[in-house]
Amino acid sequence: MRIFILALDGLEYTLVEKWQLEHLQQADYGVYPTIKSQKYKQAYTPKMWSTIITGKTLEQHGVNEWWTYGKLDKLRNVLPLGEKGKYMLMKLLGFLGVKPRLKVVDCPTMFDAVKPSVALDIPGYNERIEPRIKLNDALMKHGLKAYENTAWKIYAERVNHTFVALTKPWRLFMTYFSIADTLGHAFISKHINKLKQVYYKLNFLAWKLKTLTEDGSTLFMILSDHGMKPAADGTGVHTDYGYLSMNMQGLLPKQGTVWQILPTQFYAFITSLLKVGGKP
Repeated sequence: MRIFILALDGLEYTLVEKWQLEHLQQADYGVYPTIKSQKYKQAYTPKMWSTIITGKTLEQHGVNEWWTYGKLDKLRNVLPLGEKGKYMLMKLLGFLGVKPRLKVVDCPTMFDAVKPSVALDIPGYNERIEPRIKLNDALMKHGLKAYENTAWKIYAERVNHTFVALTKPWRLFMTYFSIADTLGHAFISKHINKLKQVYYKLNFLAWKLKTLTEDGSTLFMILSDHGMKPAADGTGVHTDYGYLSMNMQGLLPKQGTVWQILPTQFYAFITSLLKVGGKP
């Protein structure tokens, strides 16, 4: 058996169902409970993906933010700054030669347990920091349209990287796309048709990747770290459930639409299917 994981940040169950996106739904689909960040009061992306790939809690894997400035983190956290203030501080630190680095897990991952593995842009593991800086710059300097255009460029780059990496040998392959989250925050409340375009693109991507990896024994998983719902301020906010679909049935128990699996249990589920031991 091989396992391919299409990691789609912020993919929302109700929208997949509403638009009947069969390649995102697959043979069986539903939701699972997420873990809330105490700081942000909702499922938080770097924490969630770090938990999924390690089977560990925040206290064990150590990832609670996208990036770190080392000892300067304490200063950034105590200053009463809004989003624009944080952005300006980041640019100031960059001007002074202090650059952020990606916050990565402090423990082994499923990619260490399964060989050979391919992991592309996974938060908490090897995601490149430059695309997120480009998104911040686009929004803060040029506005929403530039932010949207930048999100699509990053998406296209990651699609190309994924197709190229498929030529490598692998038993476990995981590739990450942030566009459903990036544009979900911007469009779910007021521009749903723009978000619909995102979901249709992802539906096509899922079909294409399944076509290229299908061999009768490859488990194709589509996984999100949380969903997305409209917020009172006209943007989008994370839900307390993630999305999971599989091209095979009967691998996990399910009650109604809810998979009986926790974020800390994906490591054991995946590694046990690949017969490399179930304990993280």
